[in-house]
Amino acid sequence: MLQLAQLSVRLAGQTVLHGLNLGSGPQGSITCLLGPNGCGKSTLLRTLAGQLAYSGSIRHASQPDWQHRHGTLPASVAWLPQDCGSQSRLSAVEVVLLGKVQSLGWRVPAQLQQQARQQLAQLGLSAVAQQPLCQLSGGQRQMVFLAQALLREPSILLLDEPISALDLQHQQQVLALIEQQTRQRNMLTIMVLHDLNAARRYSQHCWLLQQGRVLAAGATAEVMTPALLSQLYDTPLSSITADDGFALFYHGRQALPA
Repeated sequence: MLQLAQLSVRLAGQTVLHGLNLGSGPQGSITCLLGPNGCGKSTLLRTLAGQLAYSGSIRHASQPDWQHRHGTLPASVAWLPQDCGSQSRLSAVEVVLLGKVQSLGWRVPAQLQQQARQQLAQLGLSAVAQQPLCQLSGGQRQMVFLAQALLREPSILLLDEPISALDLQHQQQVLALIEQQTRQRNMLTIMVLHDLNAARRYSQHCWLLQQGRVLAAGATAEVMTPALLSQLYDTPLSSITADDGFALFYHGRQALPA
């Protein structure tokens, strides 16, 4: 479990995150970070990824000295930022192999090459494994970088809008893979999403962030309510229960037609 205590971040002389006290779900679960644009979601992920200085503390069993490590990505953490617009001419499989850059030598073991190809195959990218990254679509590049993050075998996976560039089919494929890999590898995954229904379906724990402060945090079913979400986004939201038991959120107070 990741614990944040009085976590504050200042950027360009302005306080962006204000004394956050948060606890994630346990290993093997997904914690979803929700909030309107500009509320500090990406700043929080960048802070957890060691990219920003902060005050307060960040604690996790796999990284007890985390608070002393800003400036570099902790070894136990993989981070997929929102903007992966790299125009590298490396092939997709070479980009994935960079997830193990700290242990790579002049020759890449065949077993590691196979692992990289398997990561791409799980995302339906086998056909583009040898293509240069710069020739892939934005969605394909995003999935290549997800494969790279998974190859690191992290204990904490940080994802900033991992489905933003994907069509509906690939959104579900990627979220299902993230859910499966989180459980199988006993990772803690923290991801930013704007799709409320995807967040409700695929996360077990939820943080609601509003203007750099915590509005609510806890089990997804308890936190993702129409009342709290309407307050979070300053717009009326309602929900119905789908056939599979999950809530479906929609804009407005009126019931959807049958």
